[in-house]
Amino acid sequence: MGRPSPAAGRCGIVQRIRGRTLLKWALAAALLAGCGDDSELPAACAQGEQAVAAALASAPQAVRIDGVAISSCMTDAADASDIQALGTAVNGVAAKLADKAEERPDSAEAVRLGYLVGAVERGSAKSQGLHSQLRRRLDEEVGRVDRSSPAFQRGERAGRSLG
Repeated sequence: MGRPSPAAGRCGIVQRIRGRTLLKWALAAALLAGCGDDSELPAACAQGEQAVAAALASAPQAVRIDGVAISSCMTDAADASDIQALGTAVNGVAAKLADKAEERPDSAEAVRLGYLVGAVERGSAKSQGLHSQLRRRLDEEVGRVDRSSPAFQRGERAGRSLG
């Protein structure tokens, strides 16, 4: 048989370069995964739906669950069960608030819902994508609400800055 074509030689080089680049990216990702917050998930974050709902009563002022901001619950220290419990609490509260905010866009519930959305966005921006499913489900709940209402926007701004 003859020599491989020049195109086949170039493809082999490209594959080796791609393989090395992929390996470098994988190593970088593994190293970055260790750069997150090594501390434990705050216990306040696992108190459930009632604790989240009660804390949101102070929105648009700073909302805290036993002194912990909602955005602080969005940490890379969370394991799958922590994220699931937090997501269940956040989405349960969001569904109830959305029911009322949908009917009354300028209500206190719209402010609280906006705050919750802003706080989750603030917290998940610091994490390494672990909370993307929680954000997606929250966005689905909020999809039926008028996000342009002054009450919702006031809450969302507060959640992003204080949450």
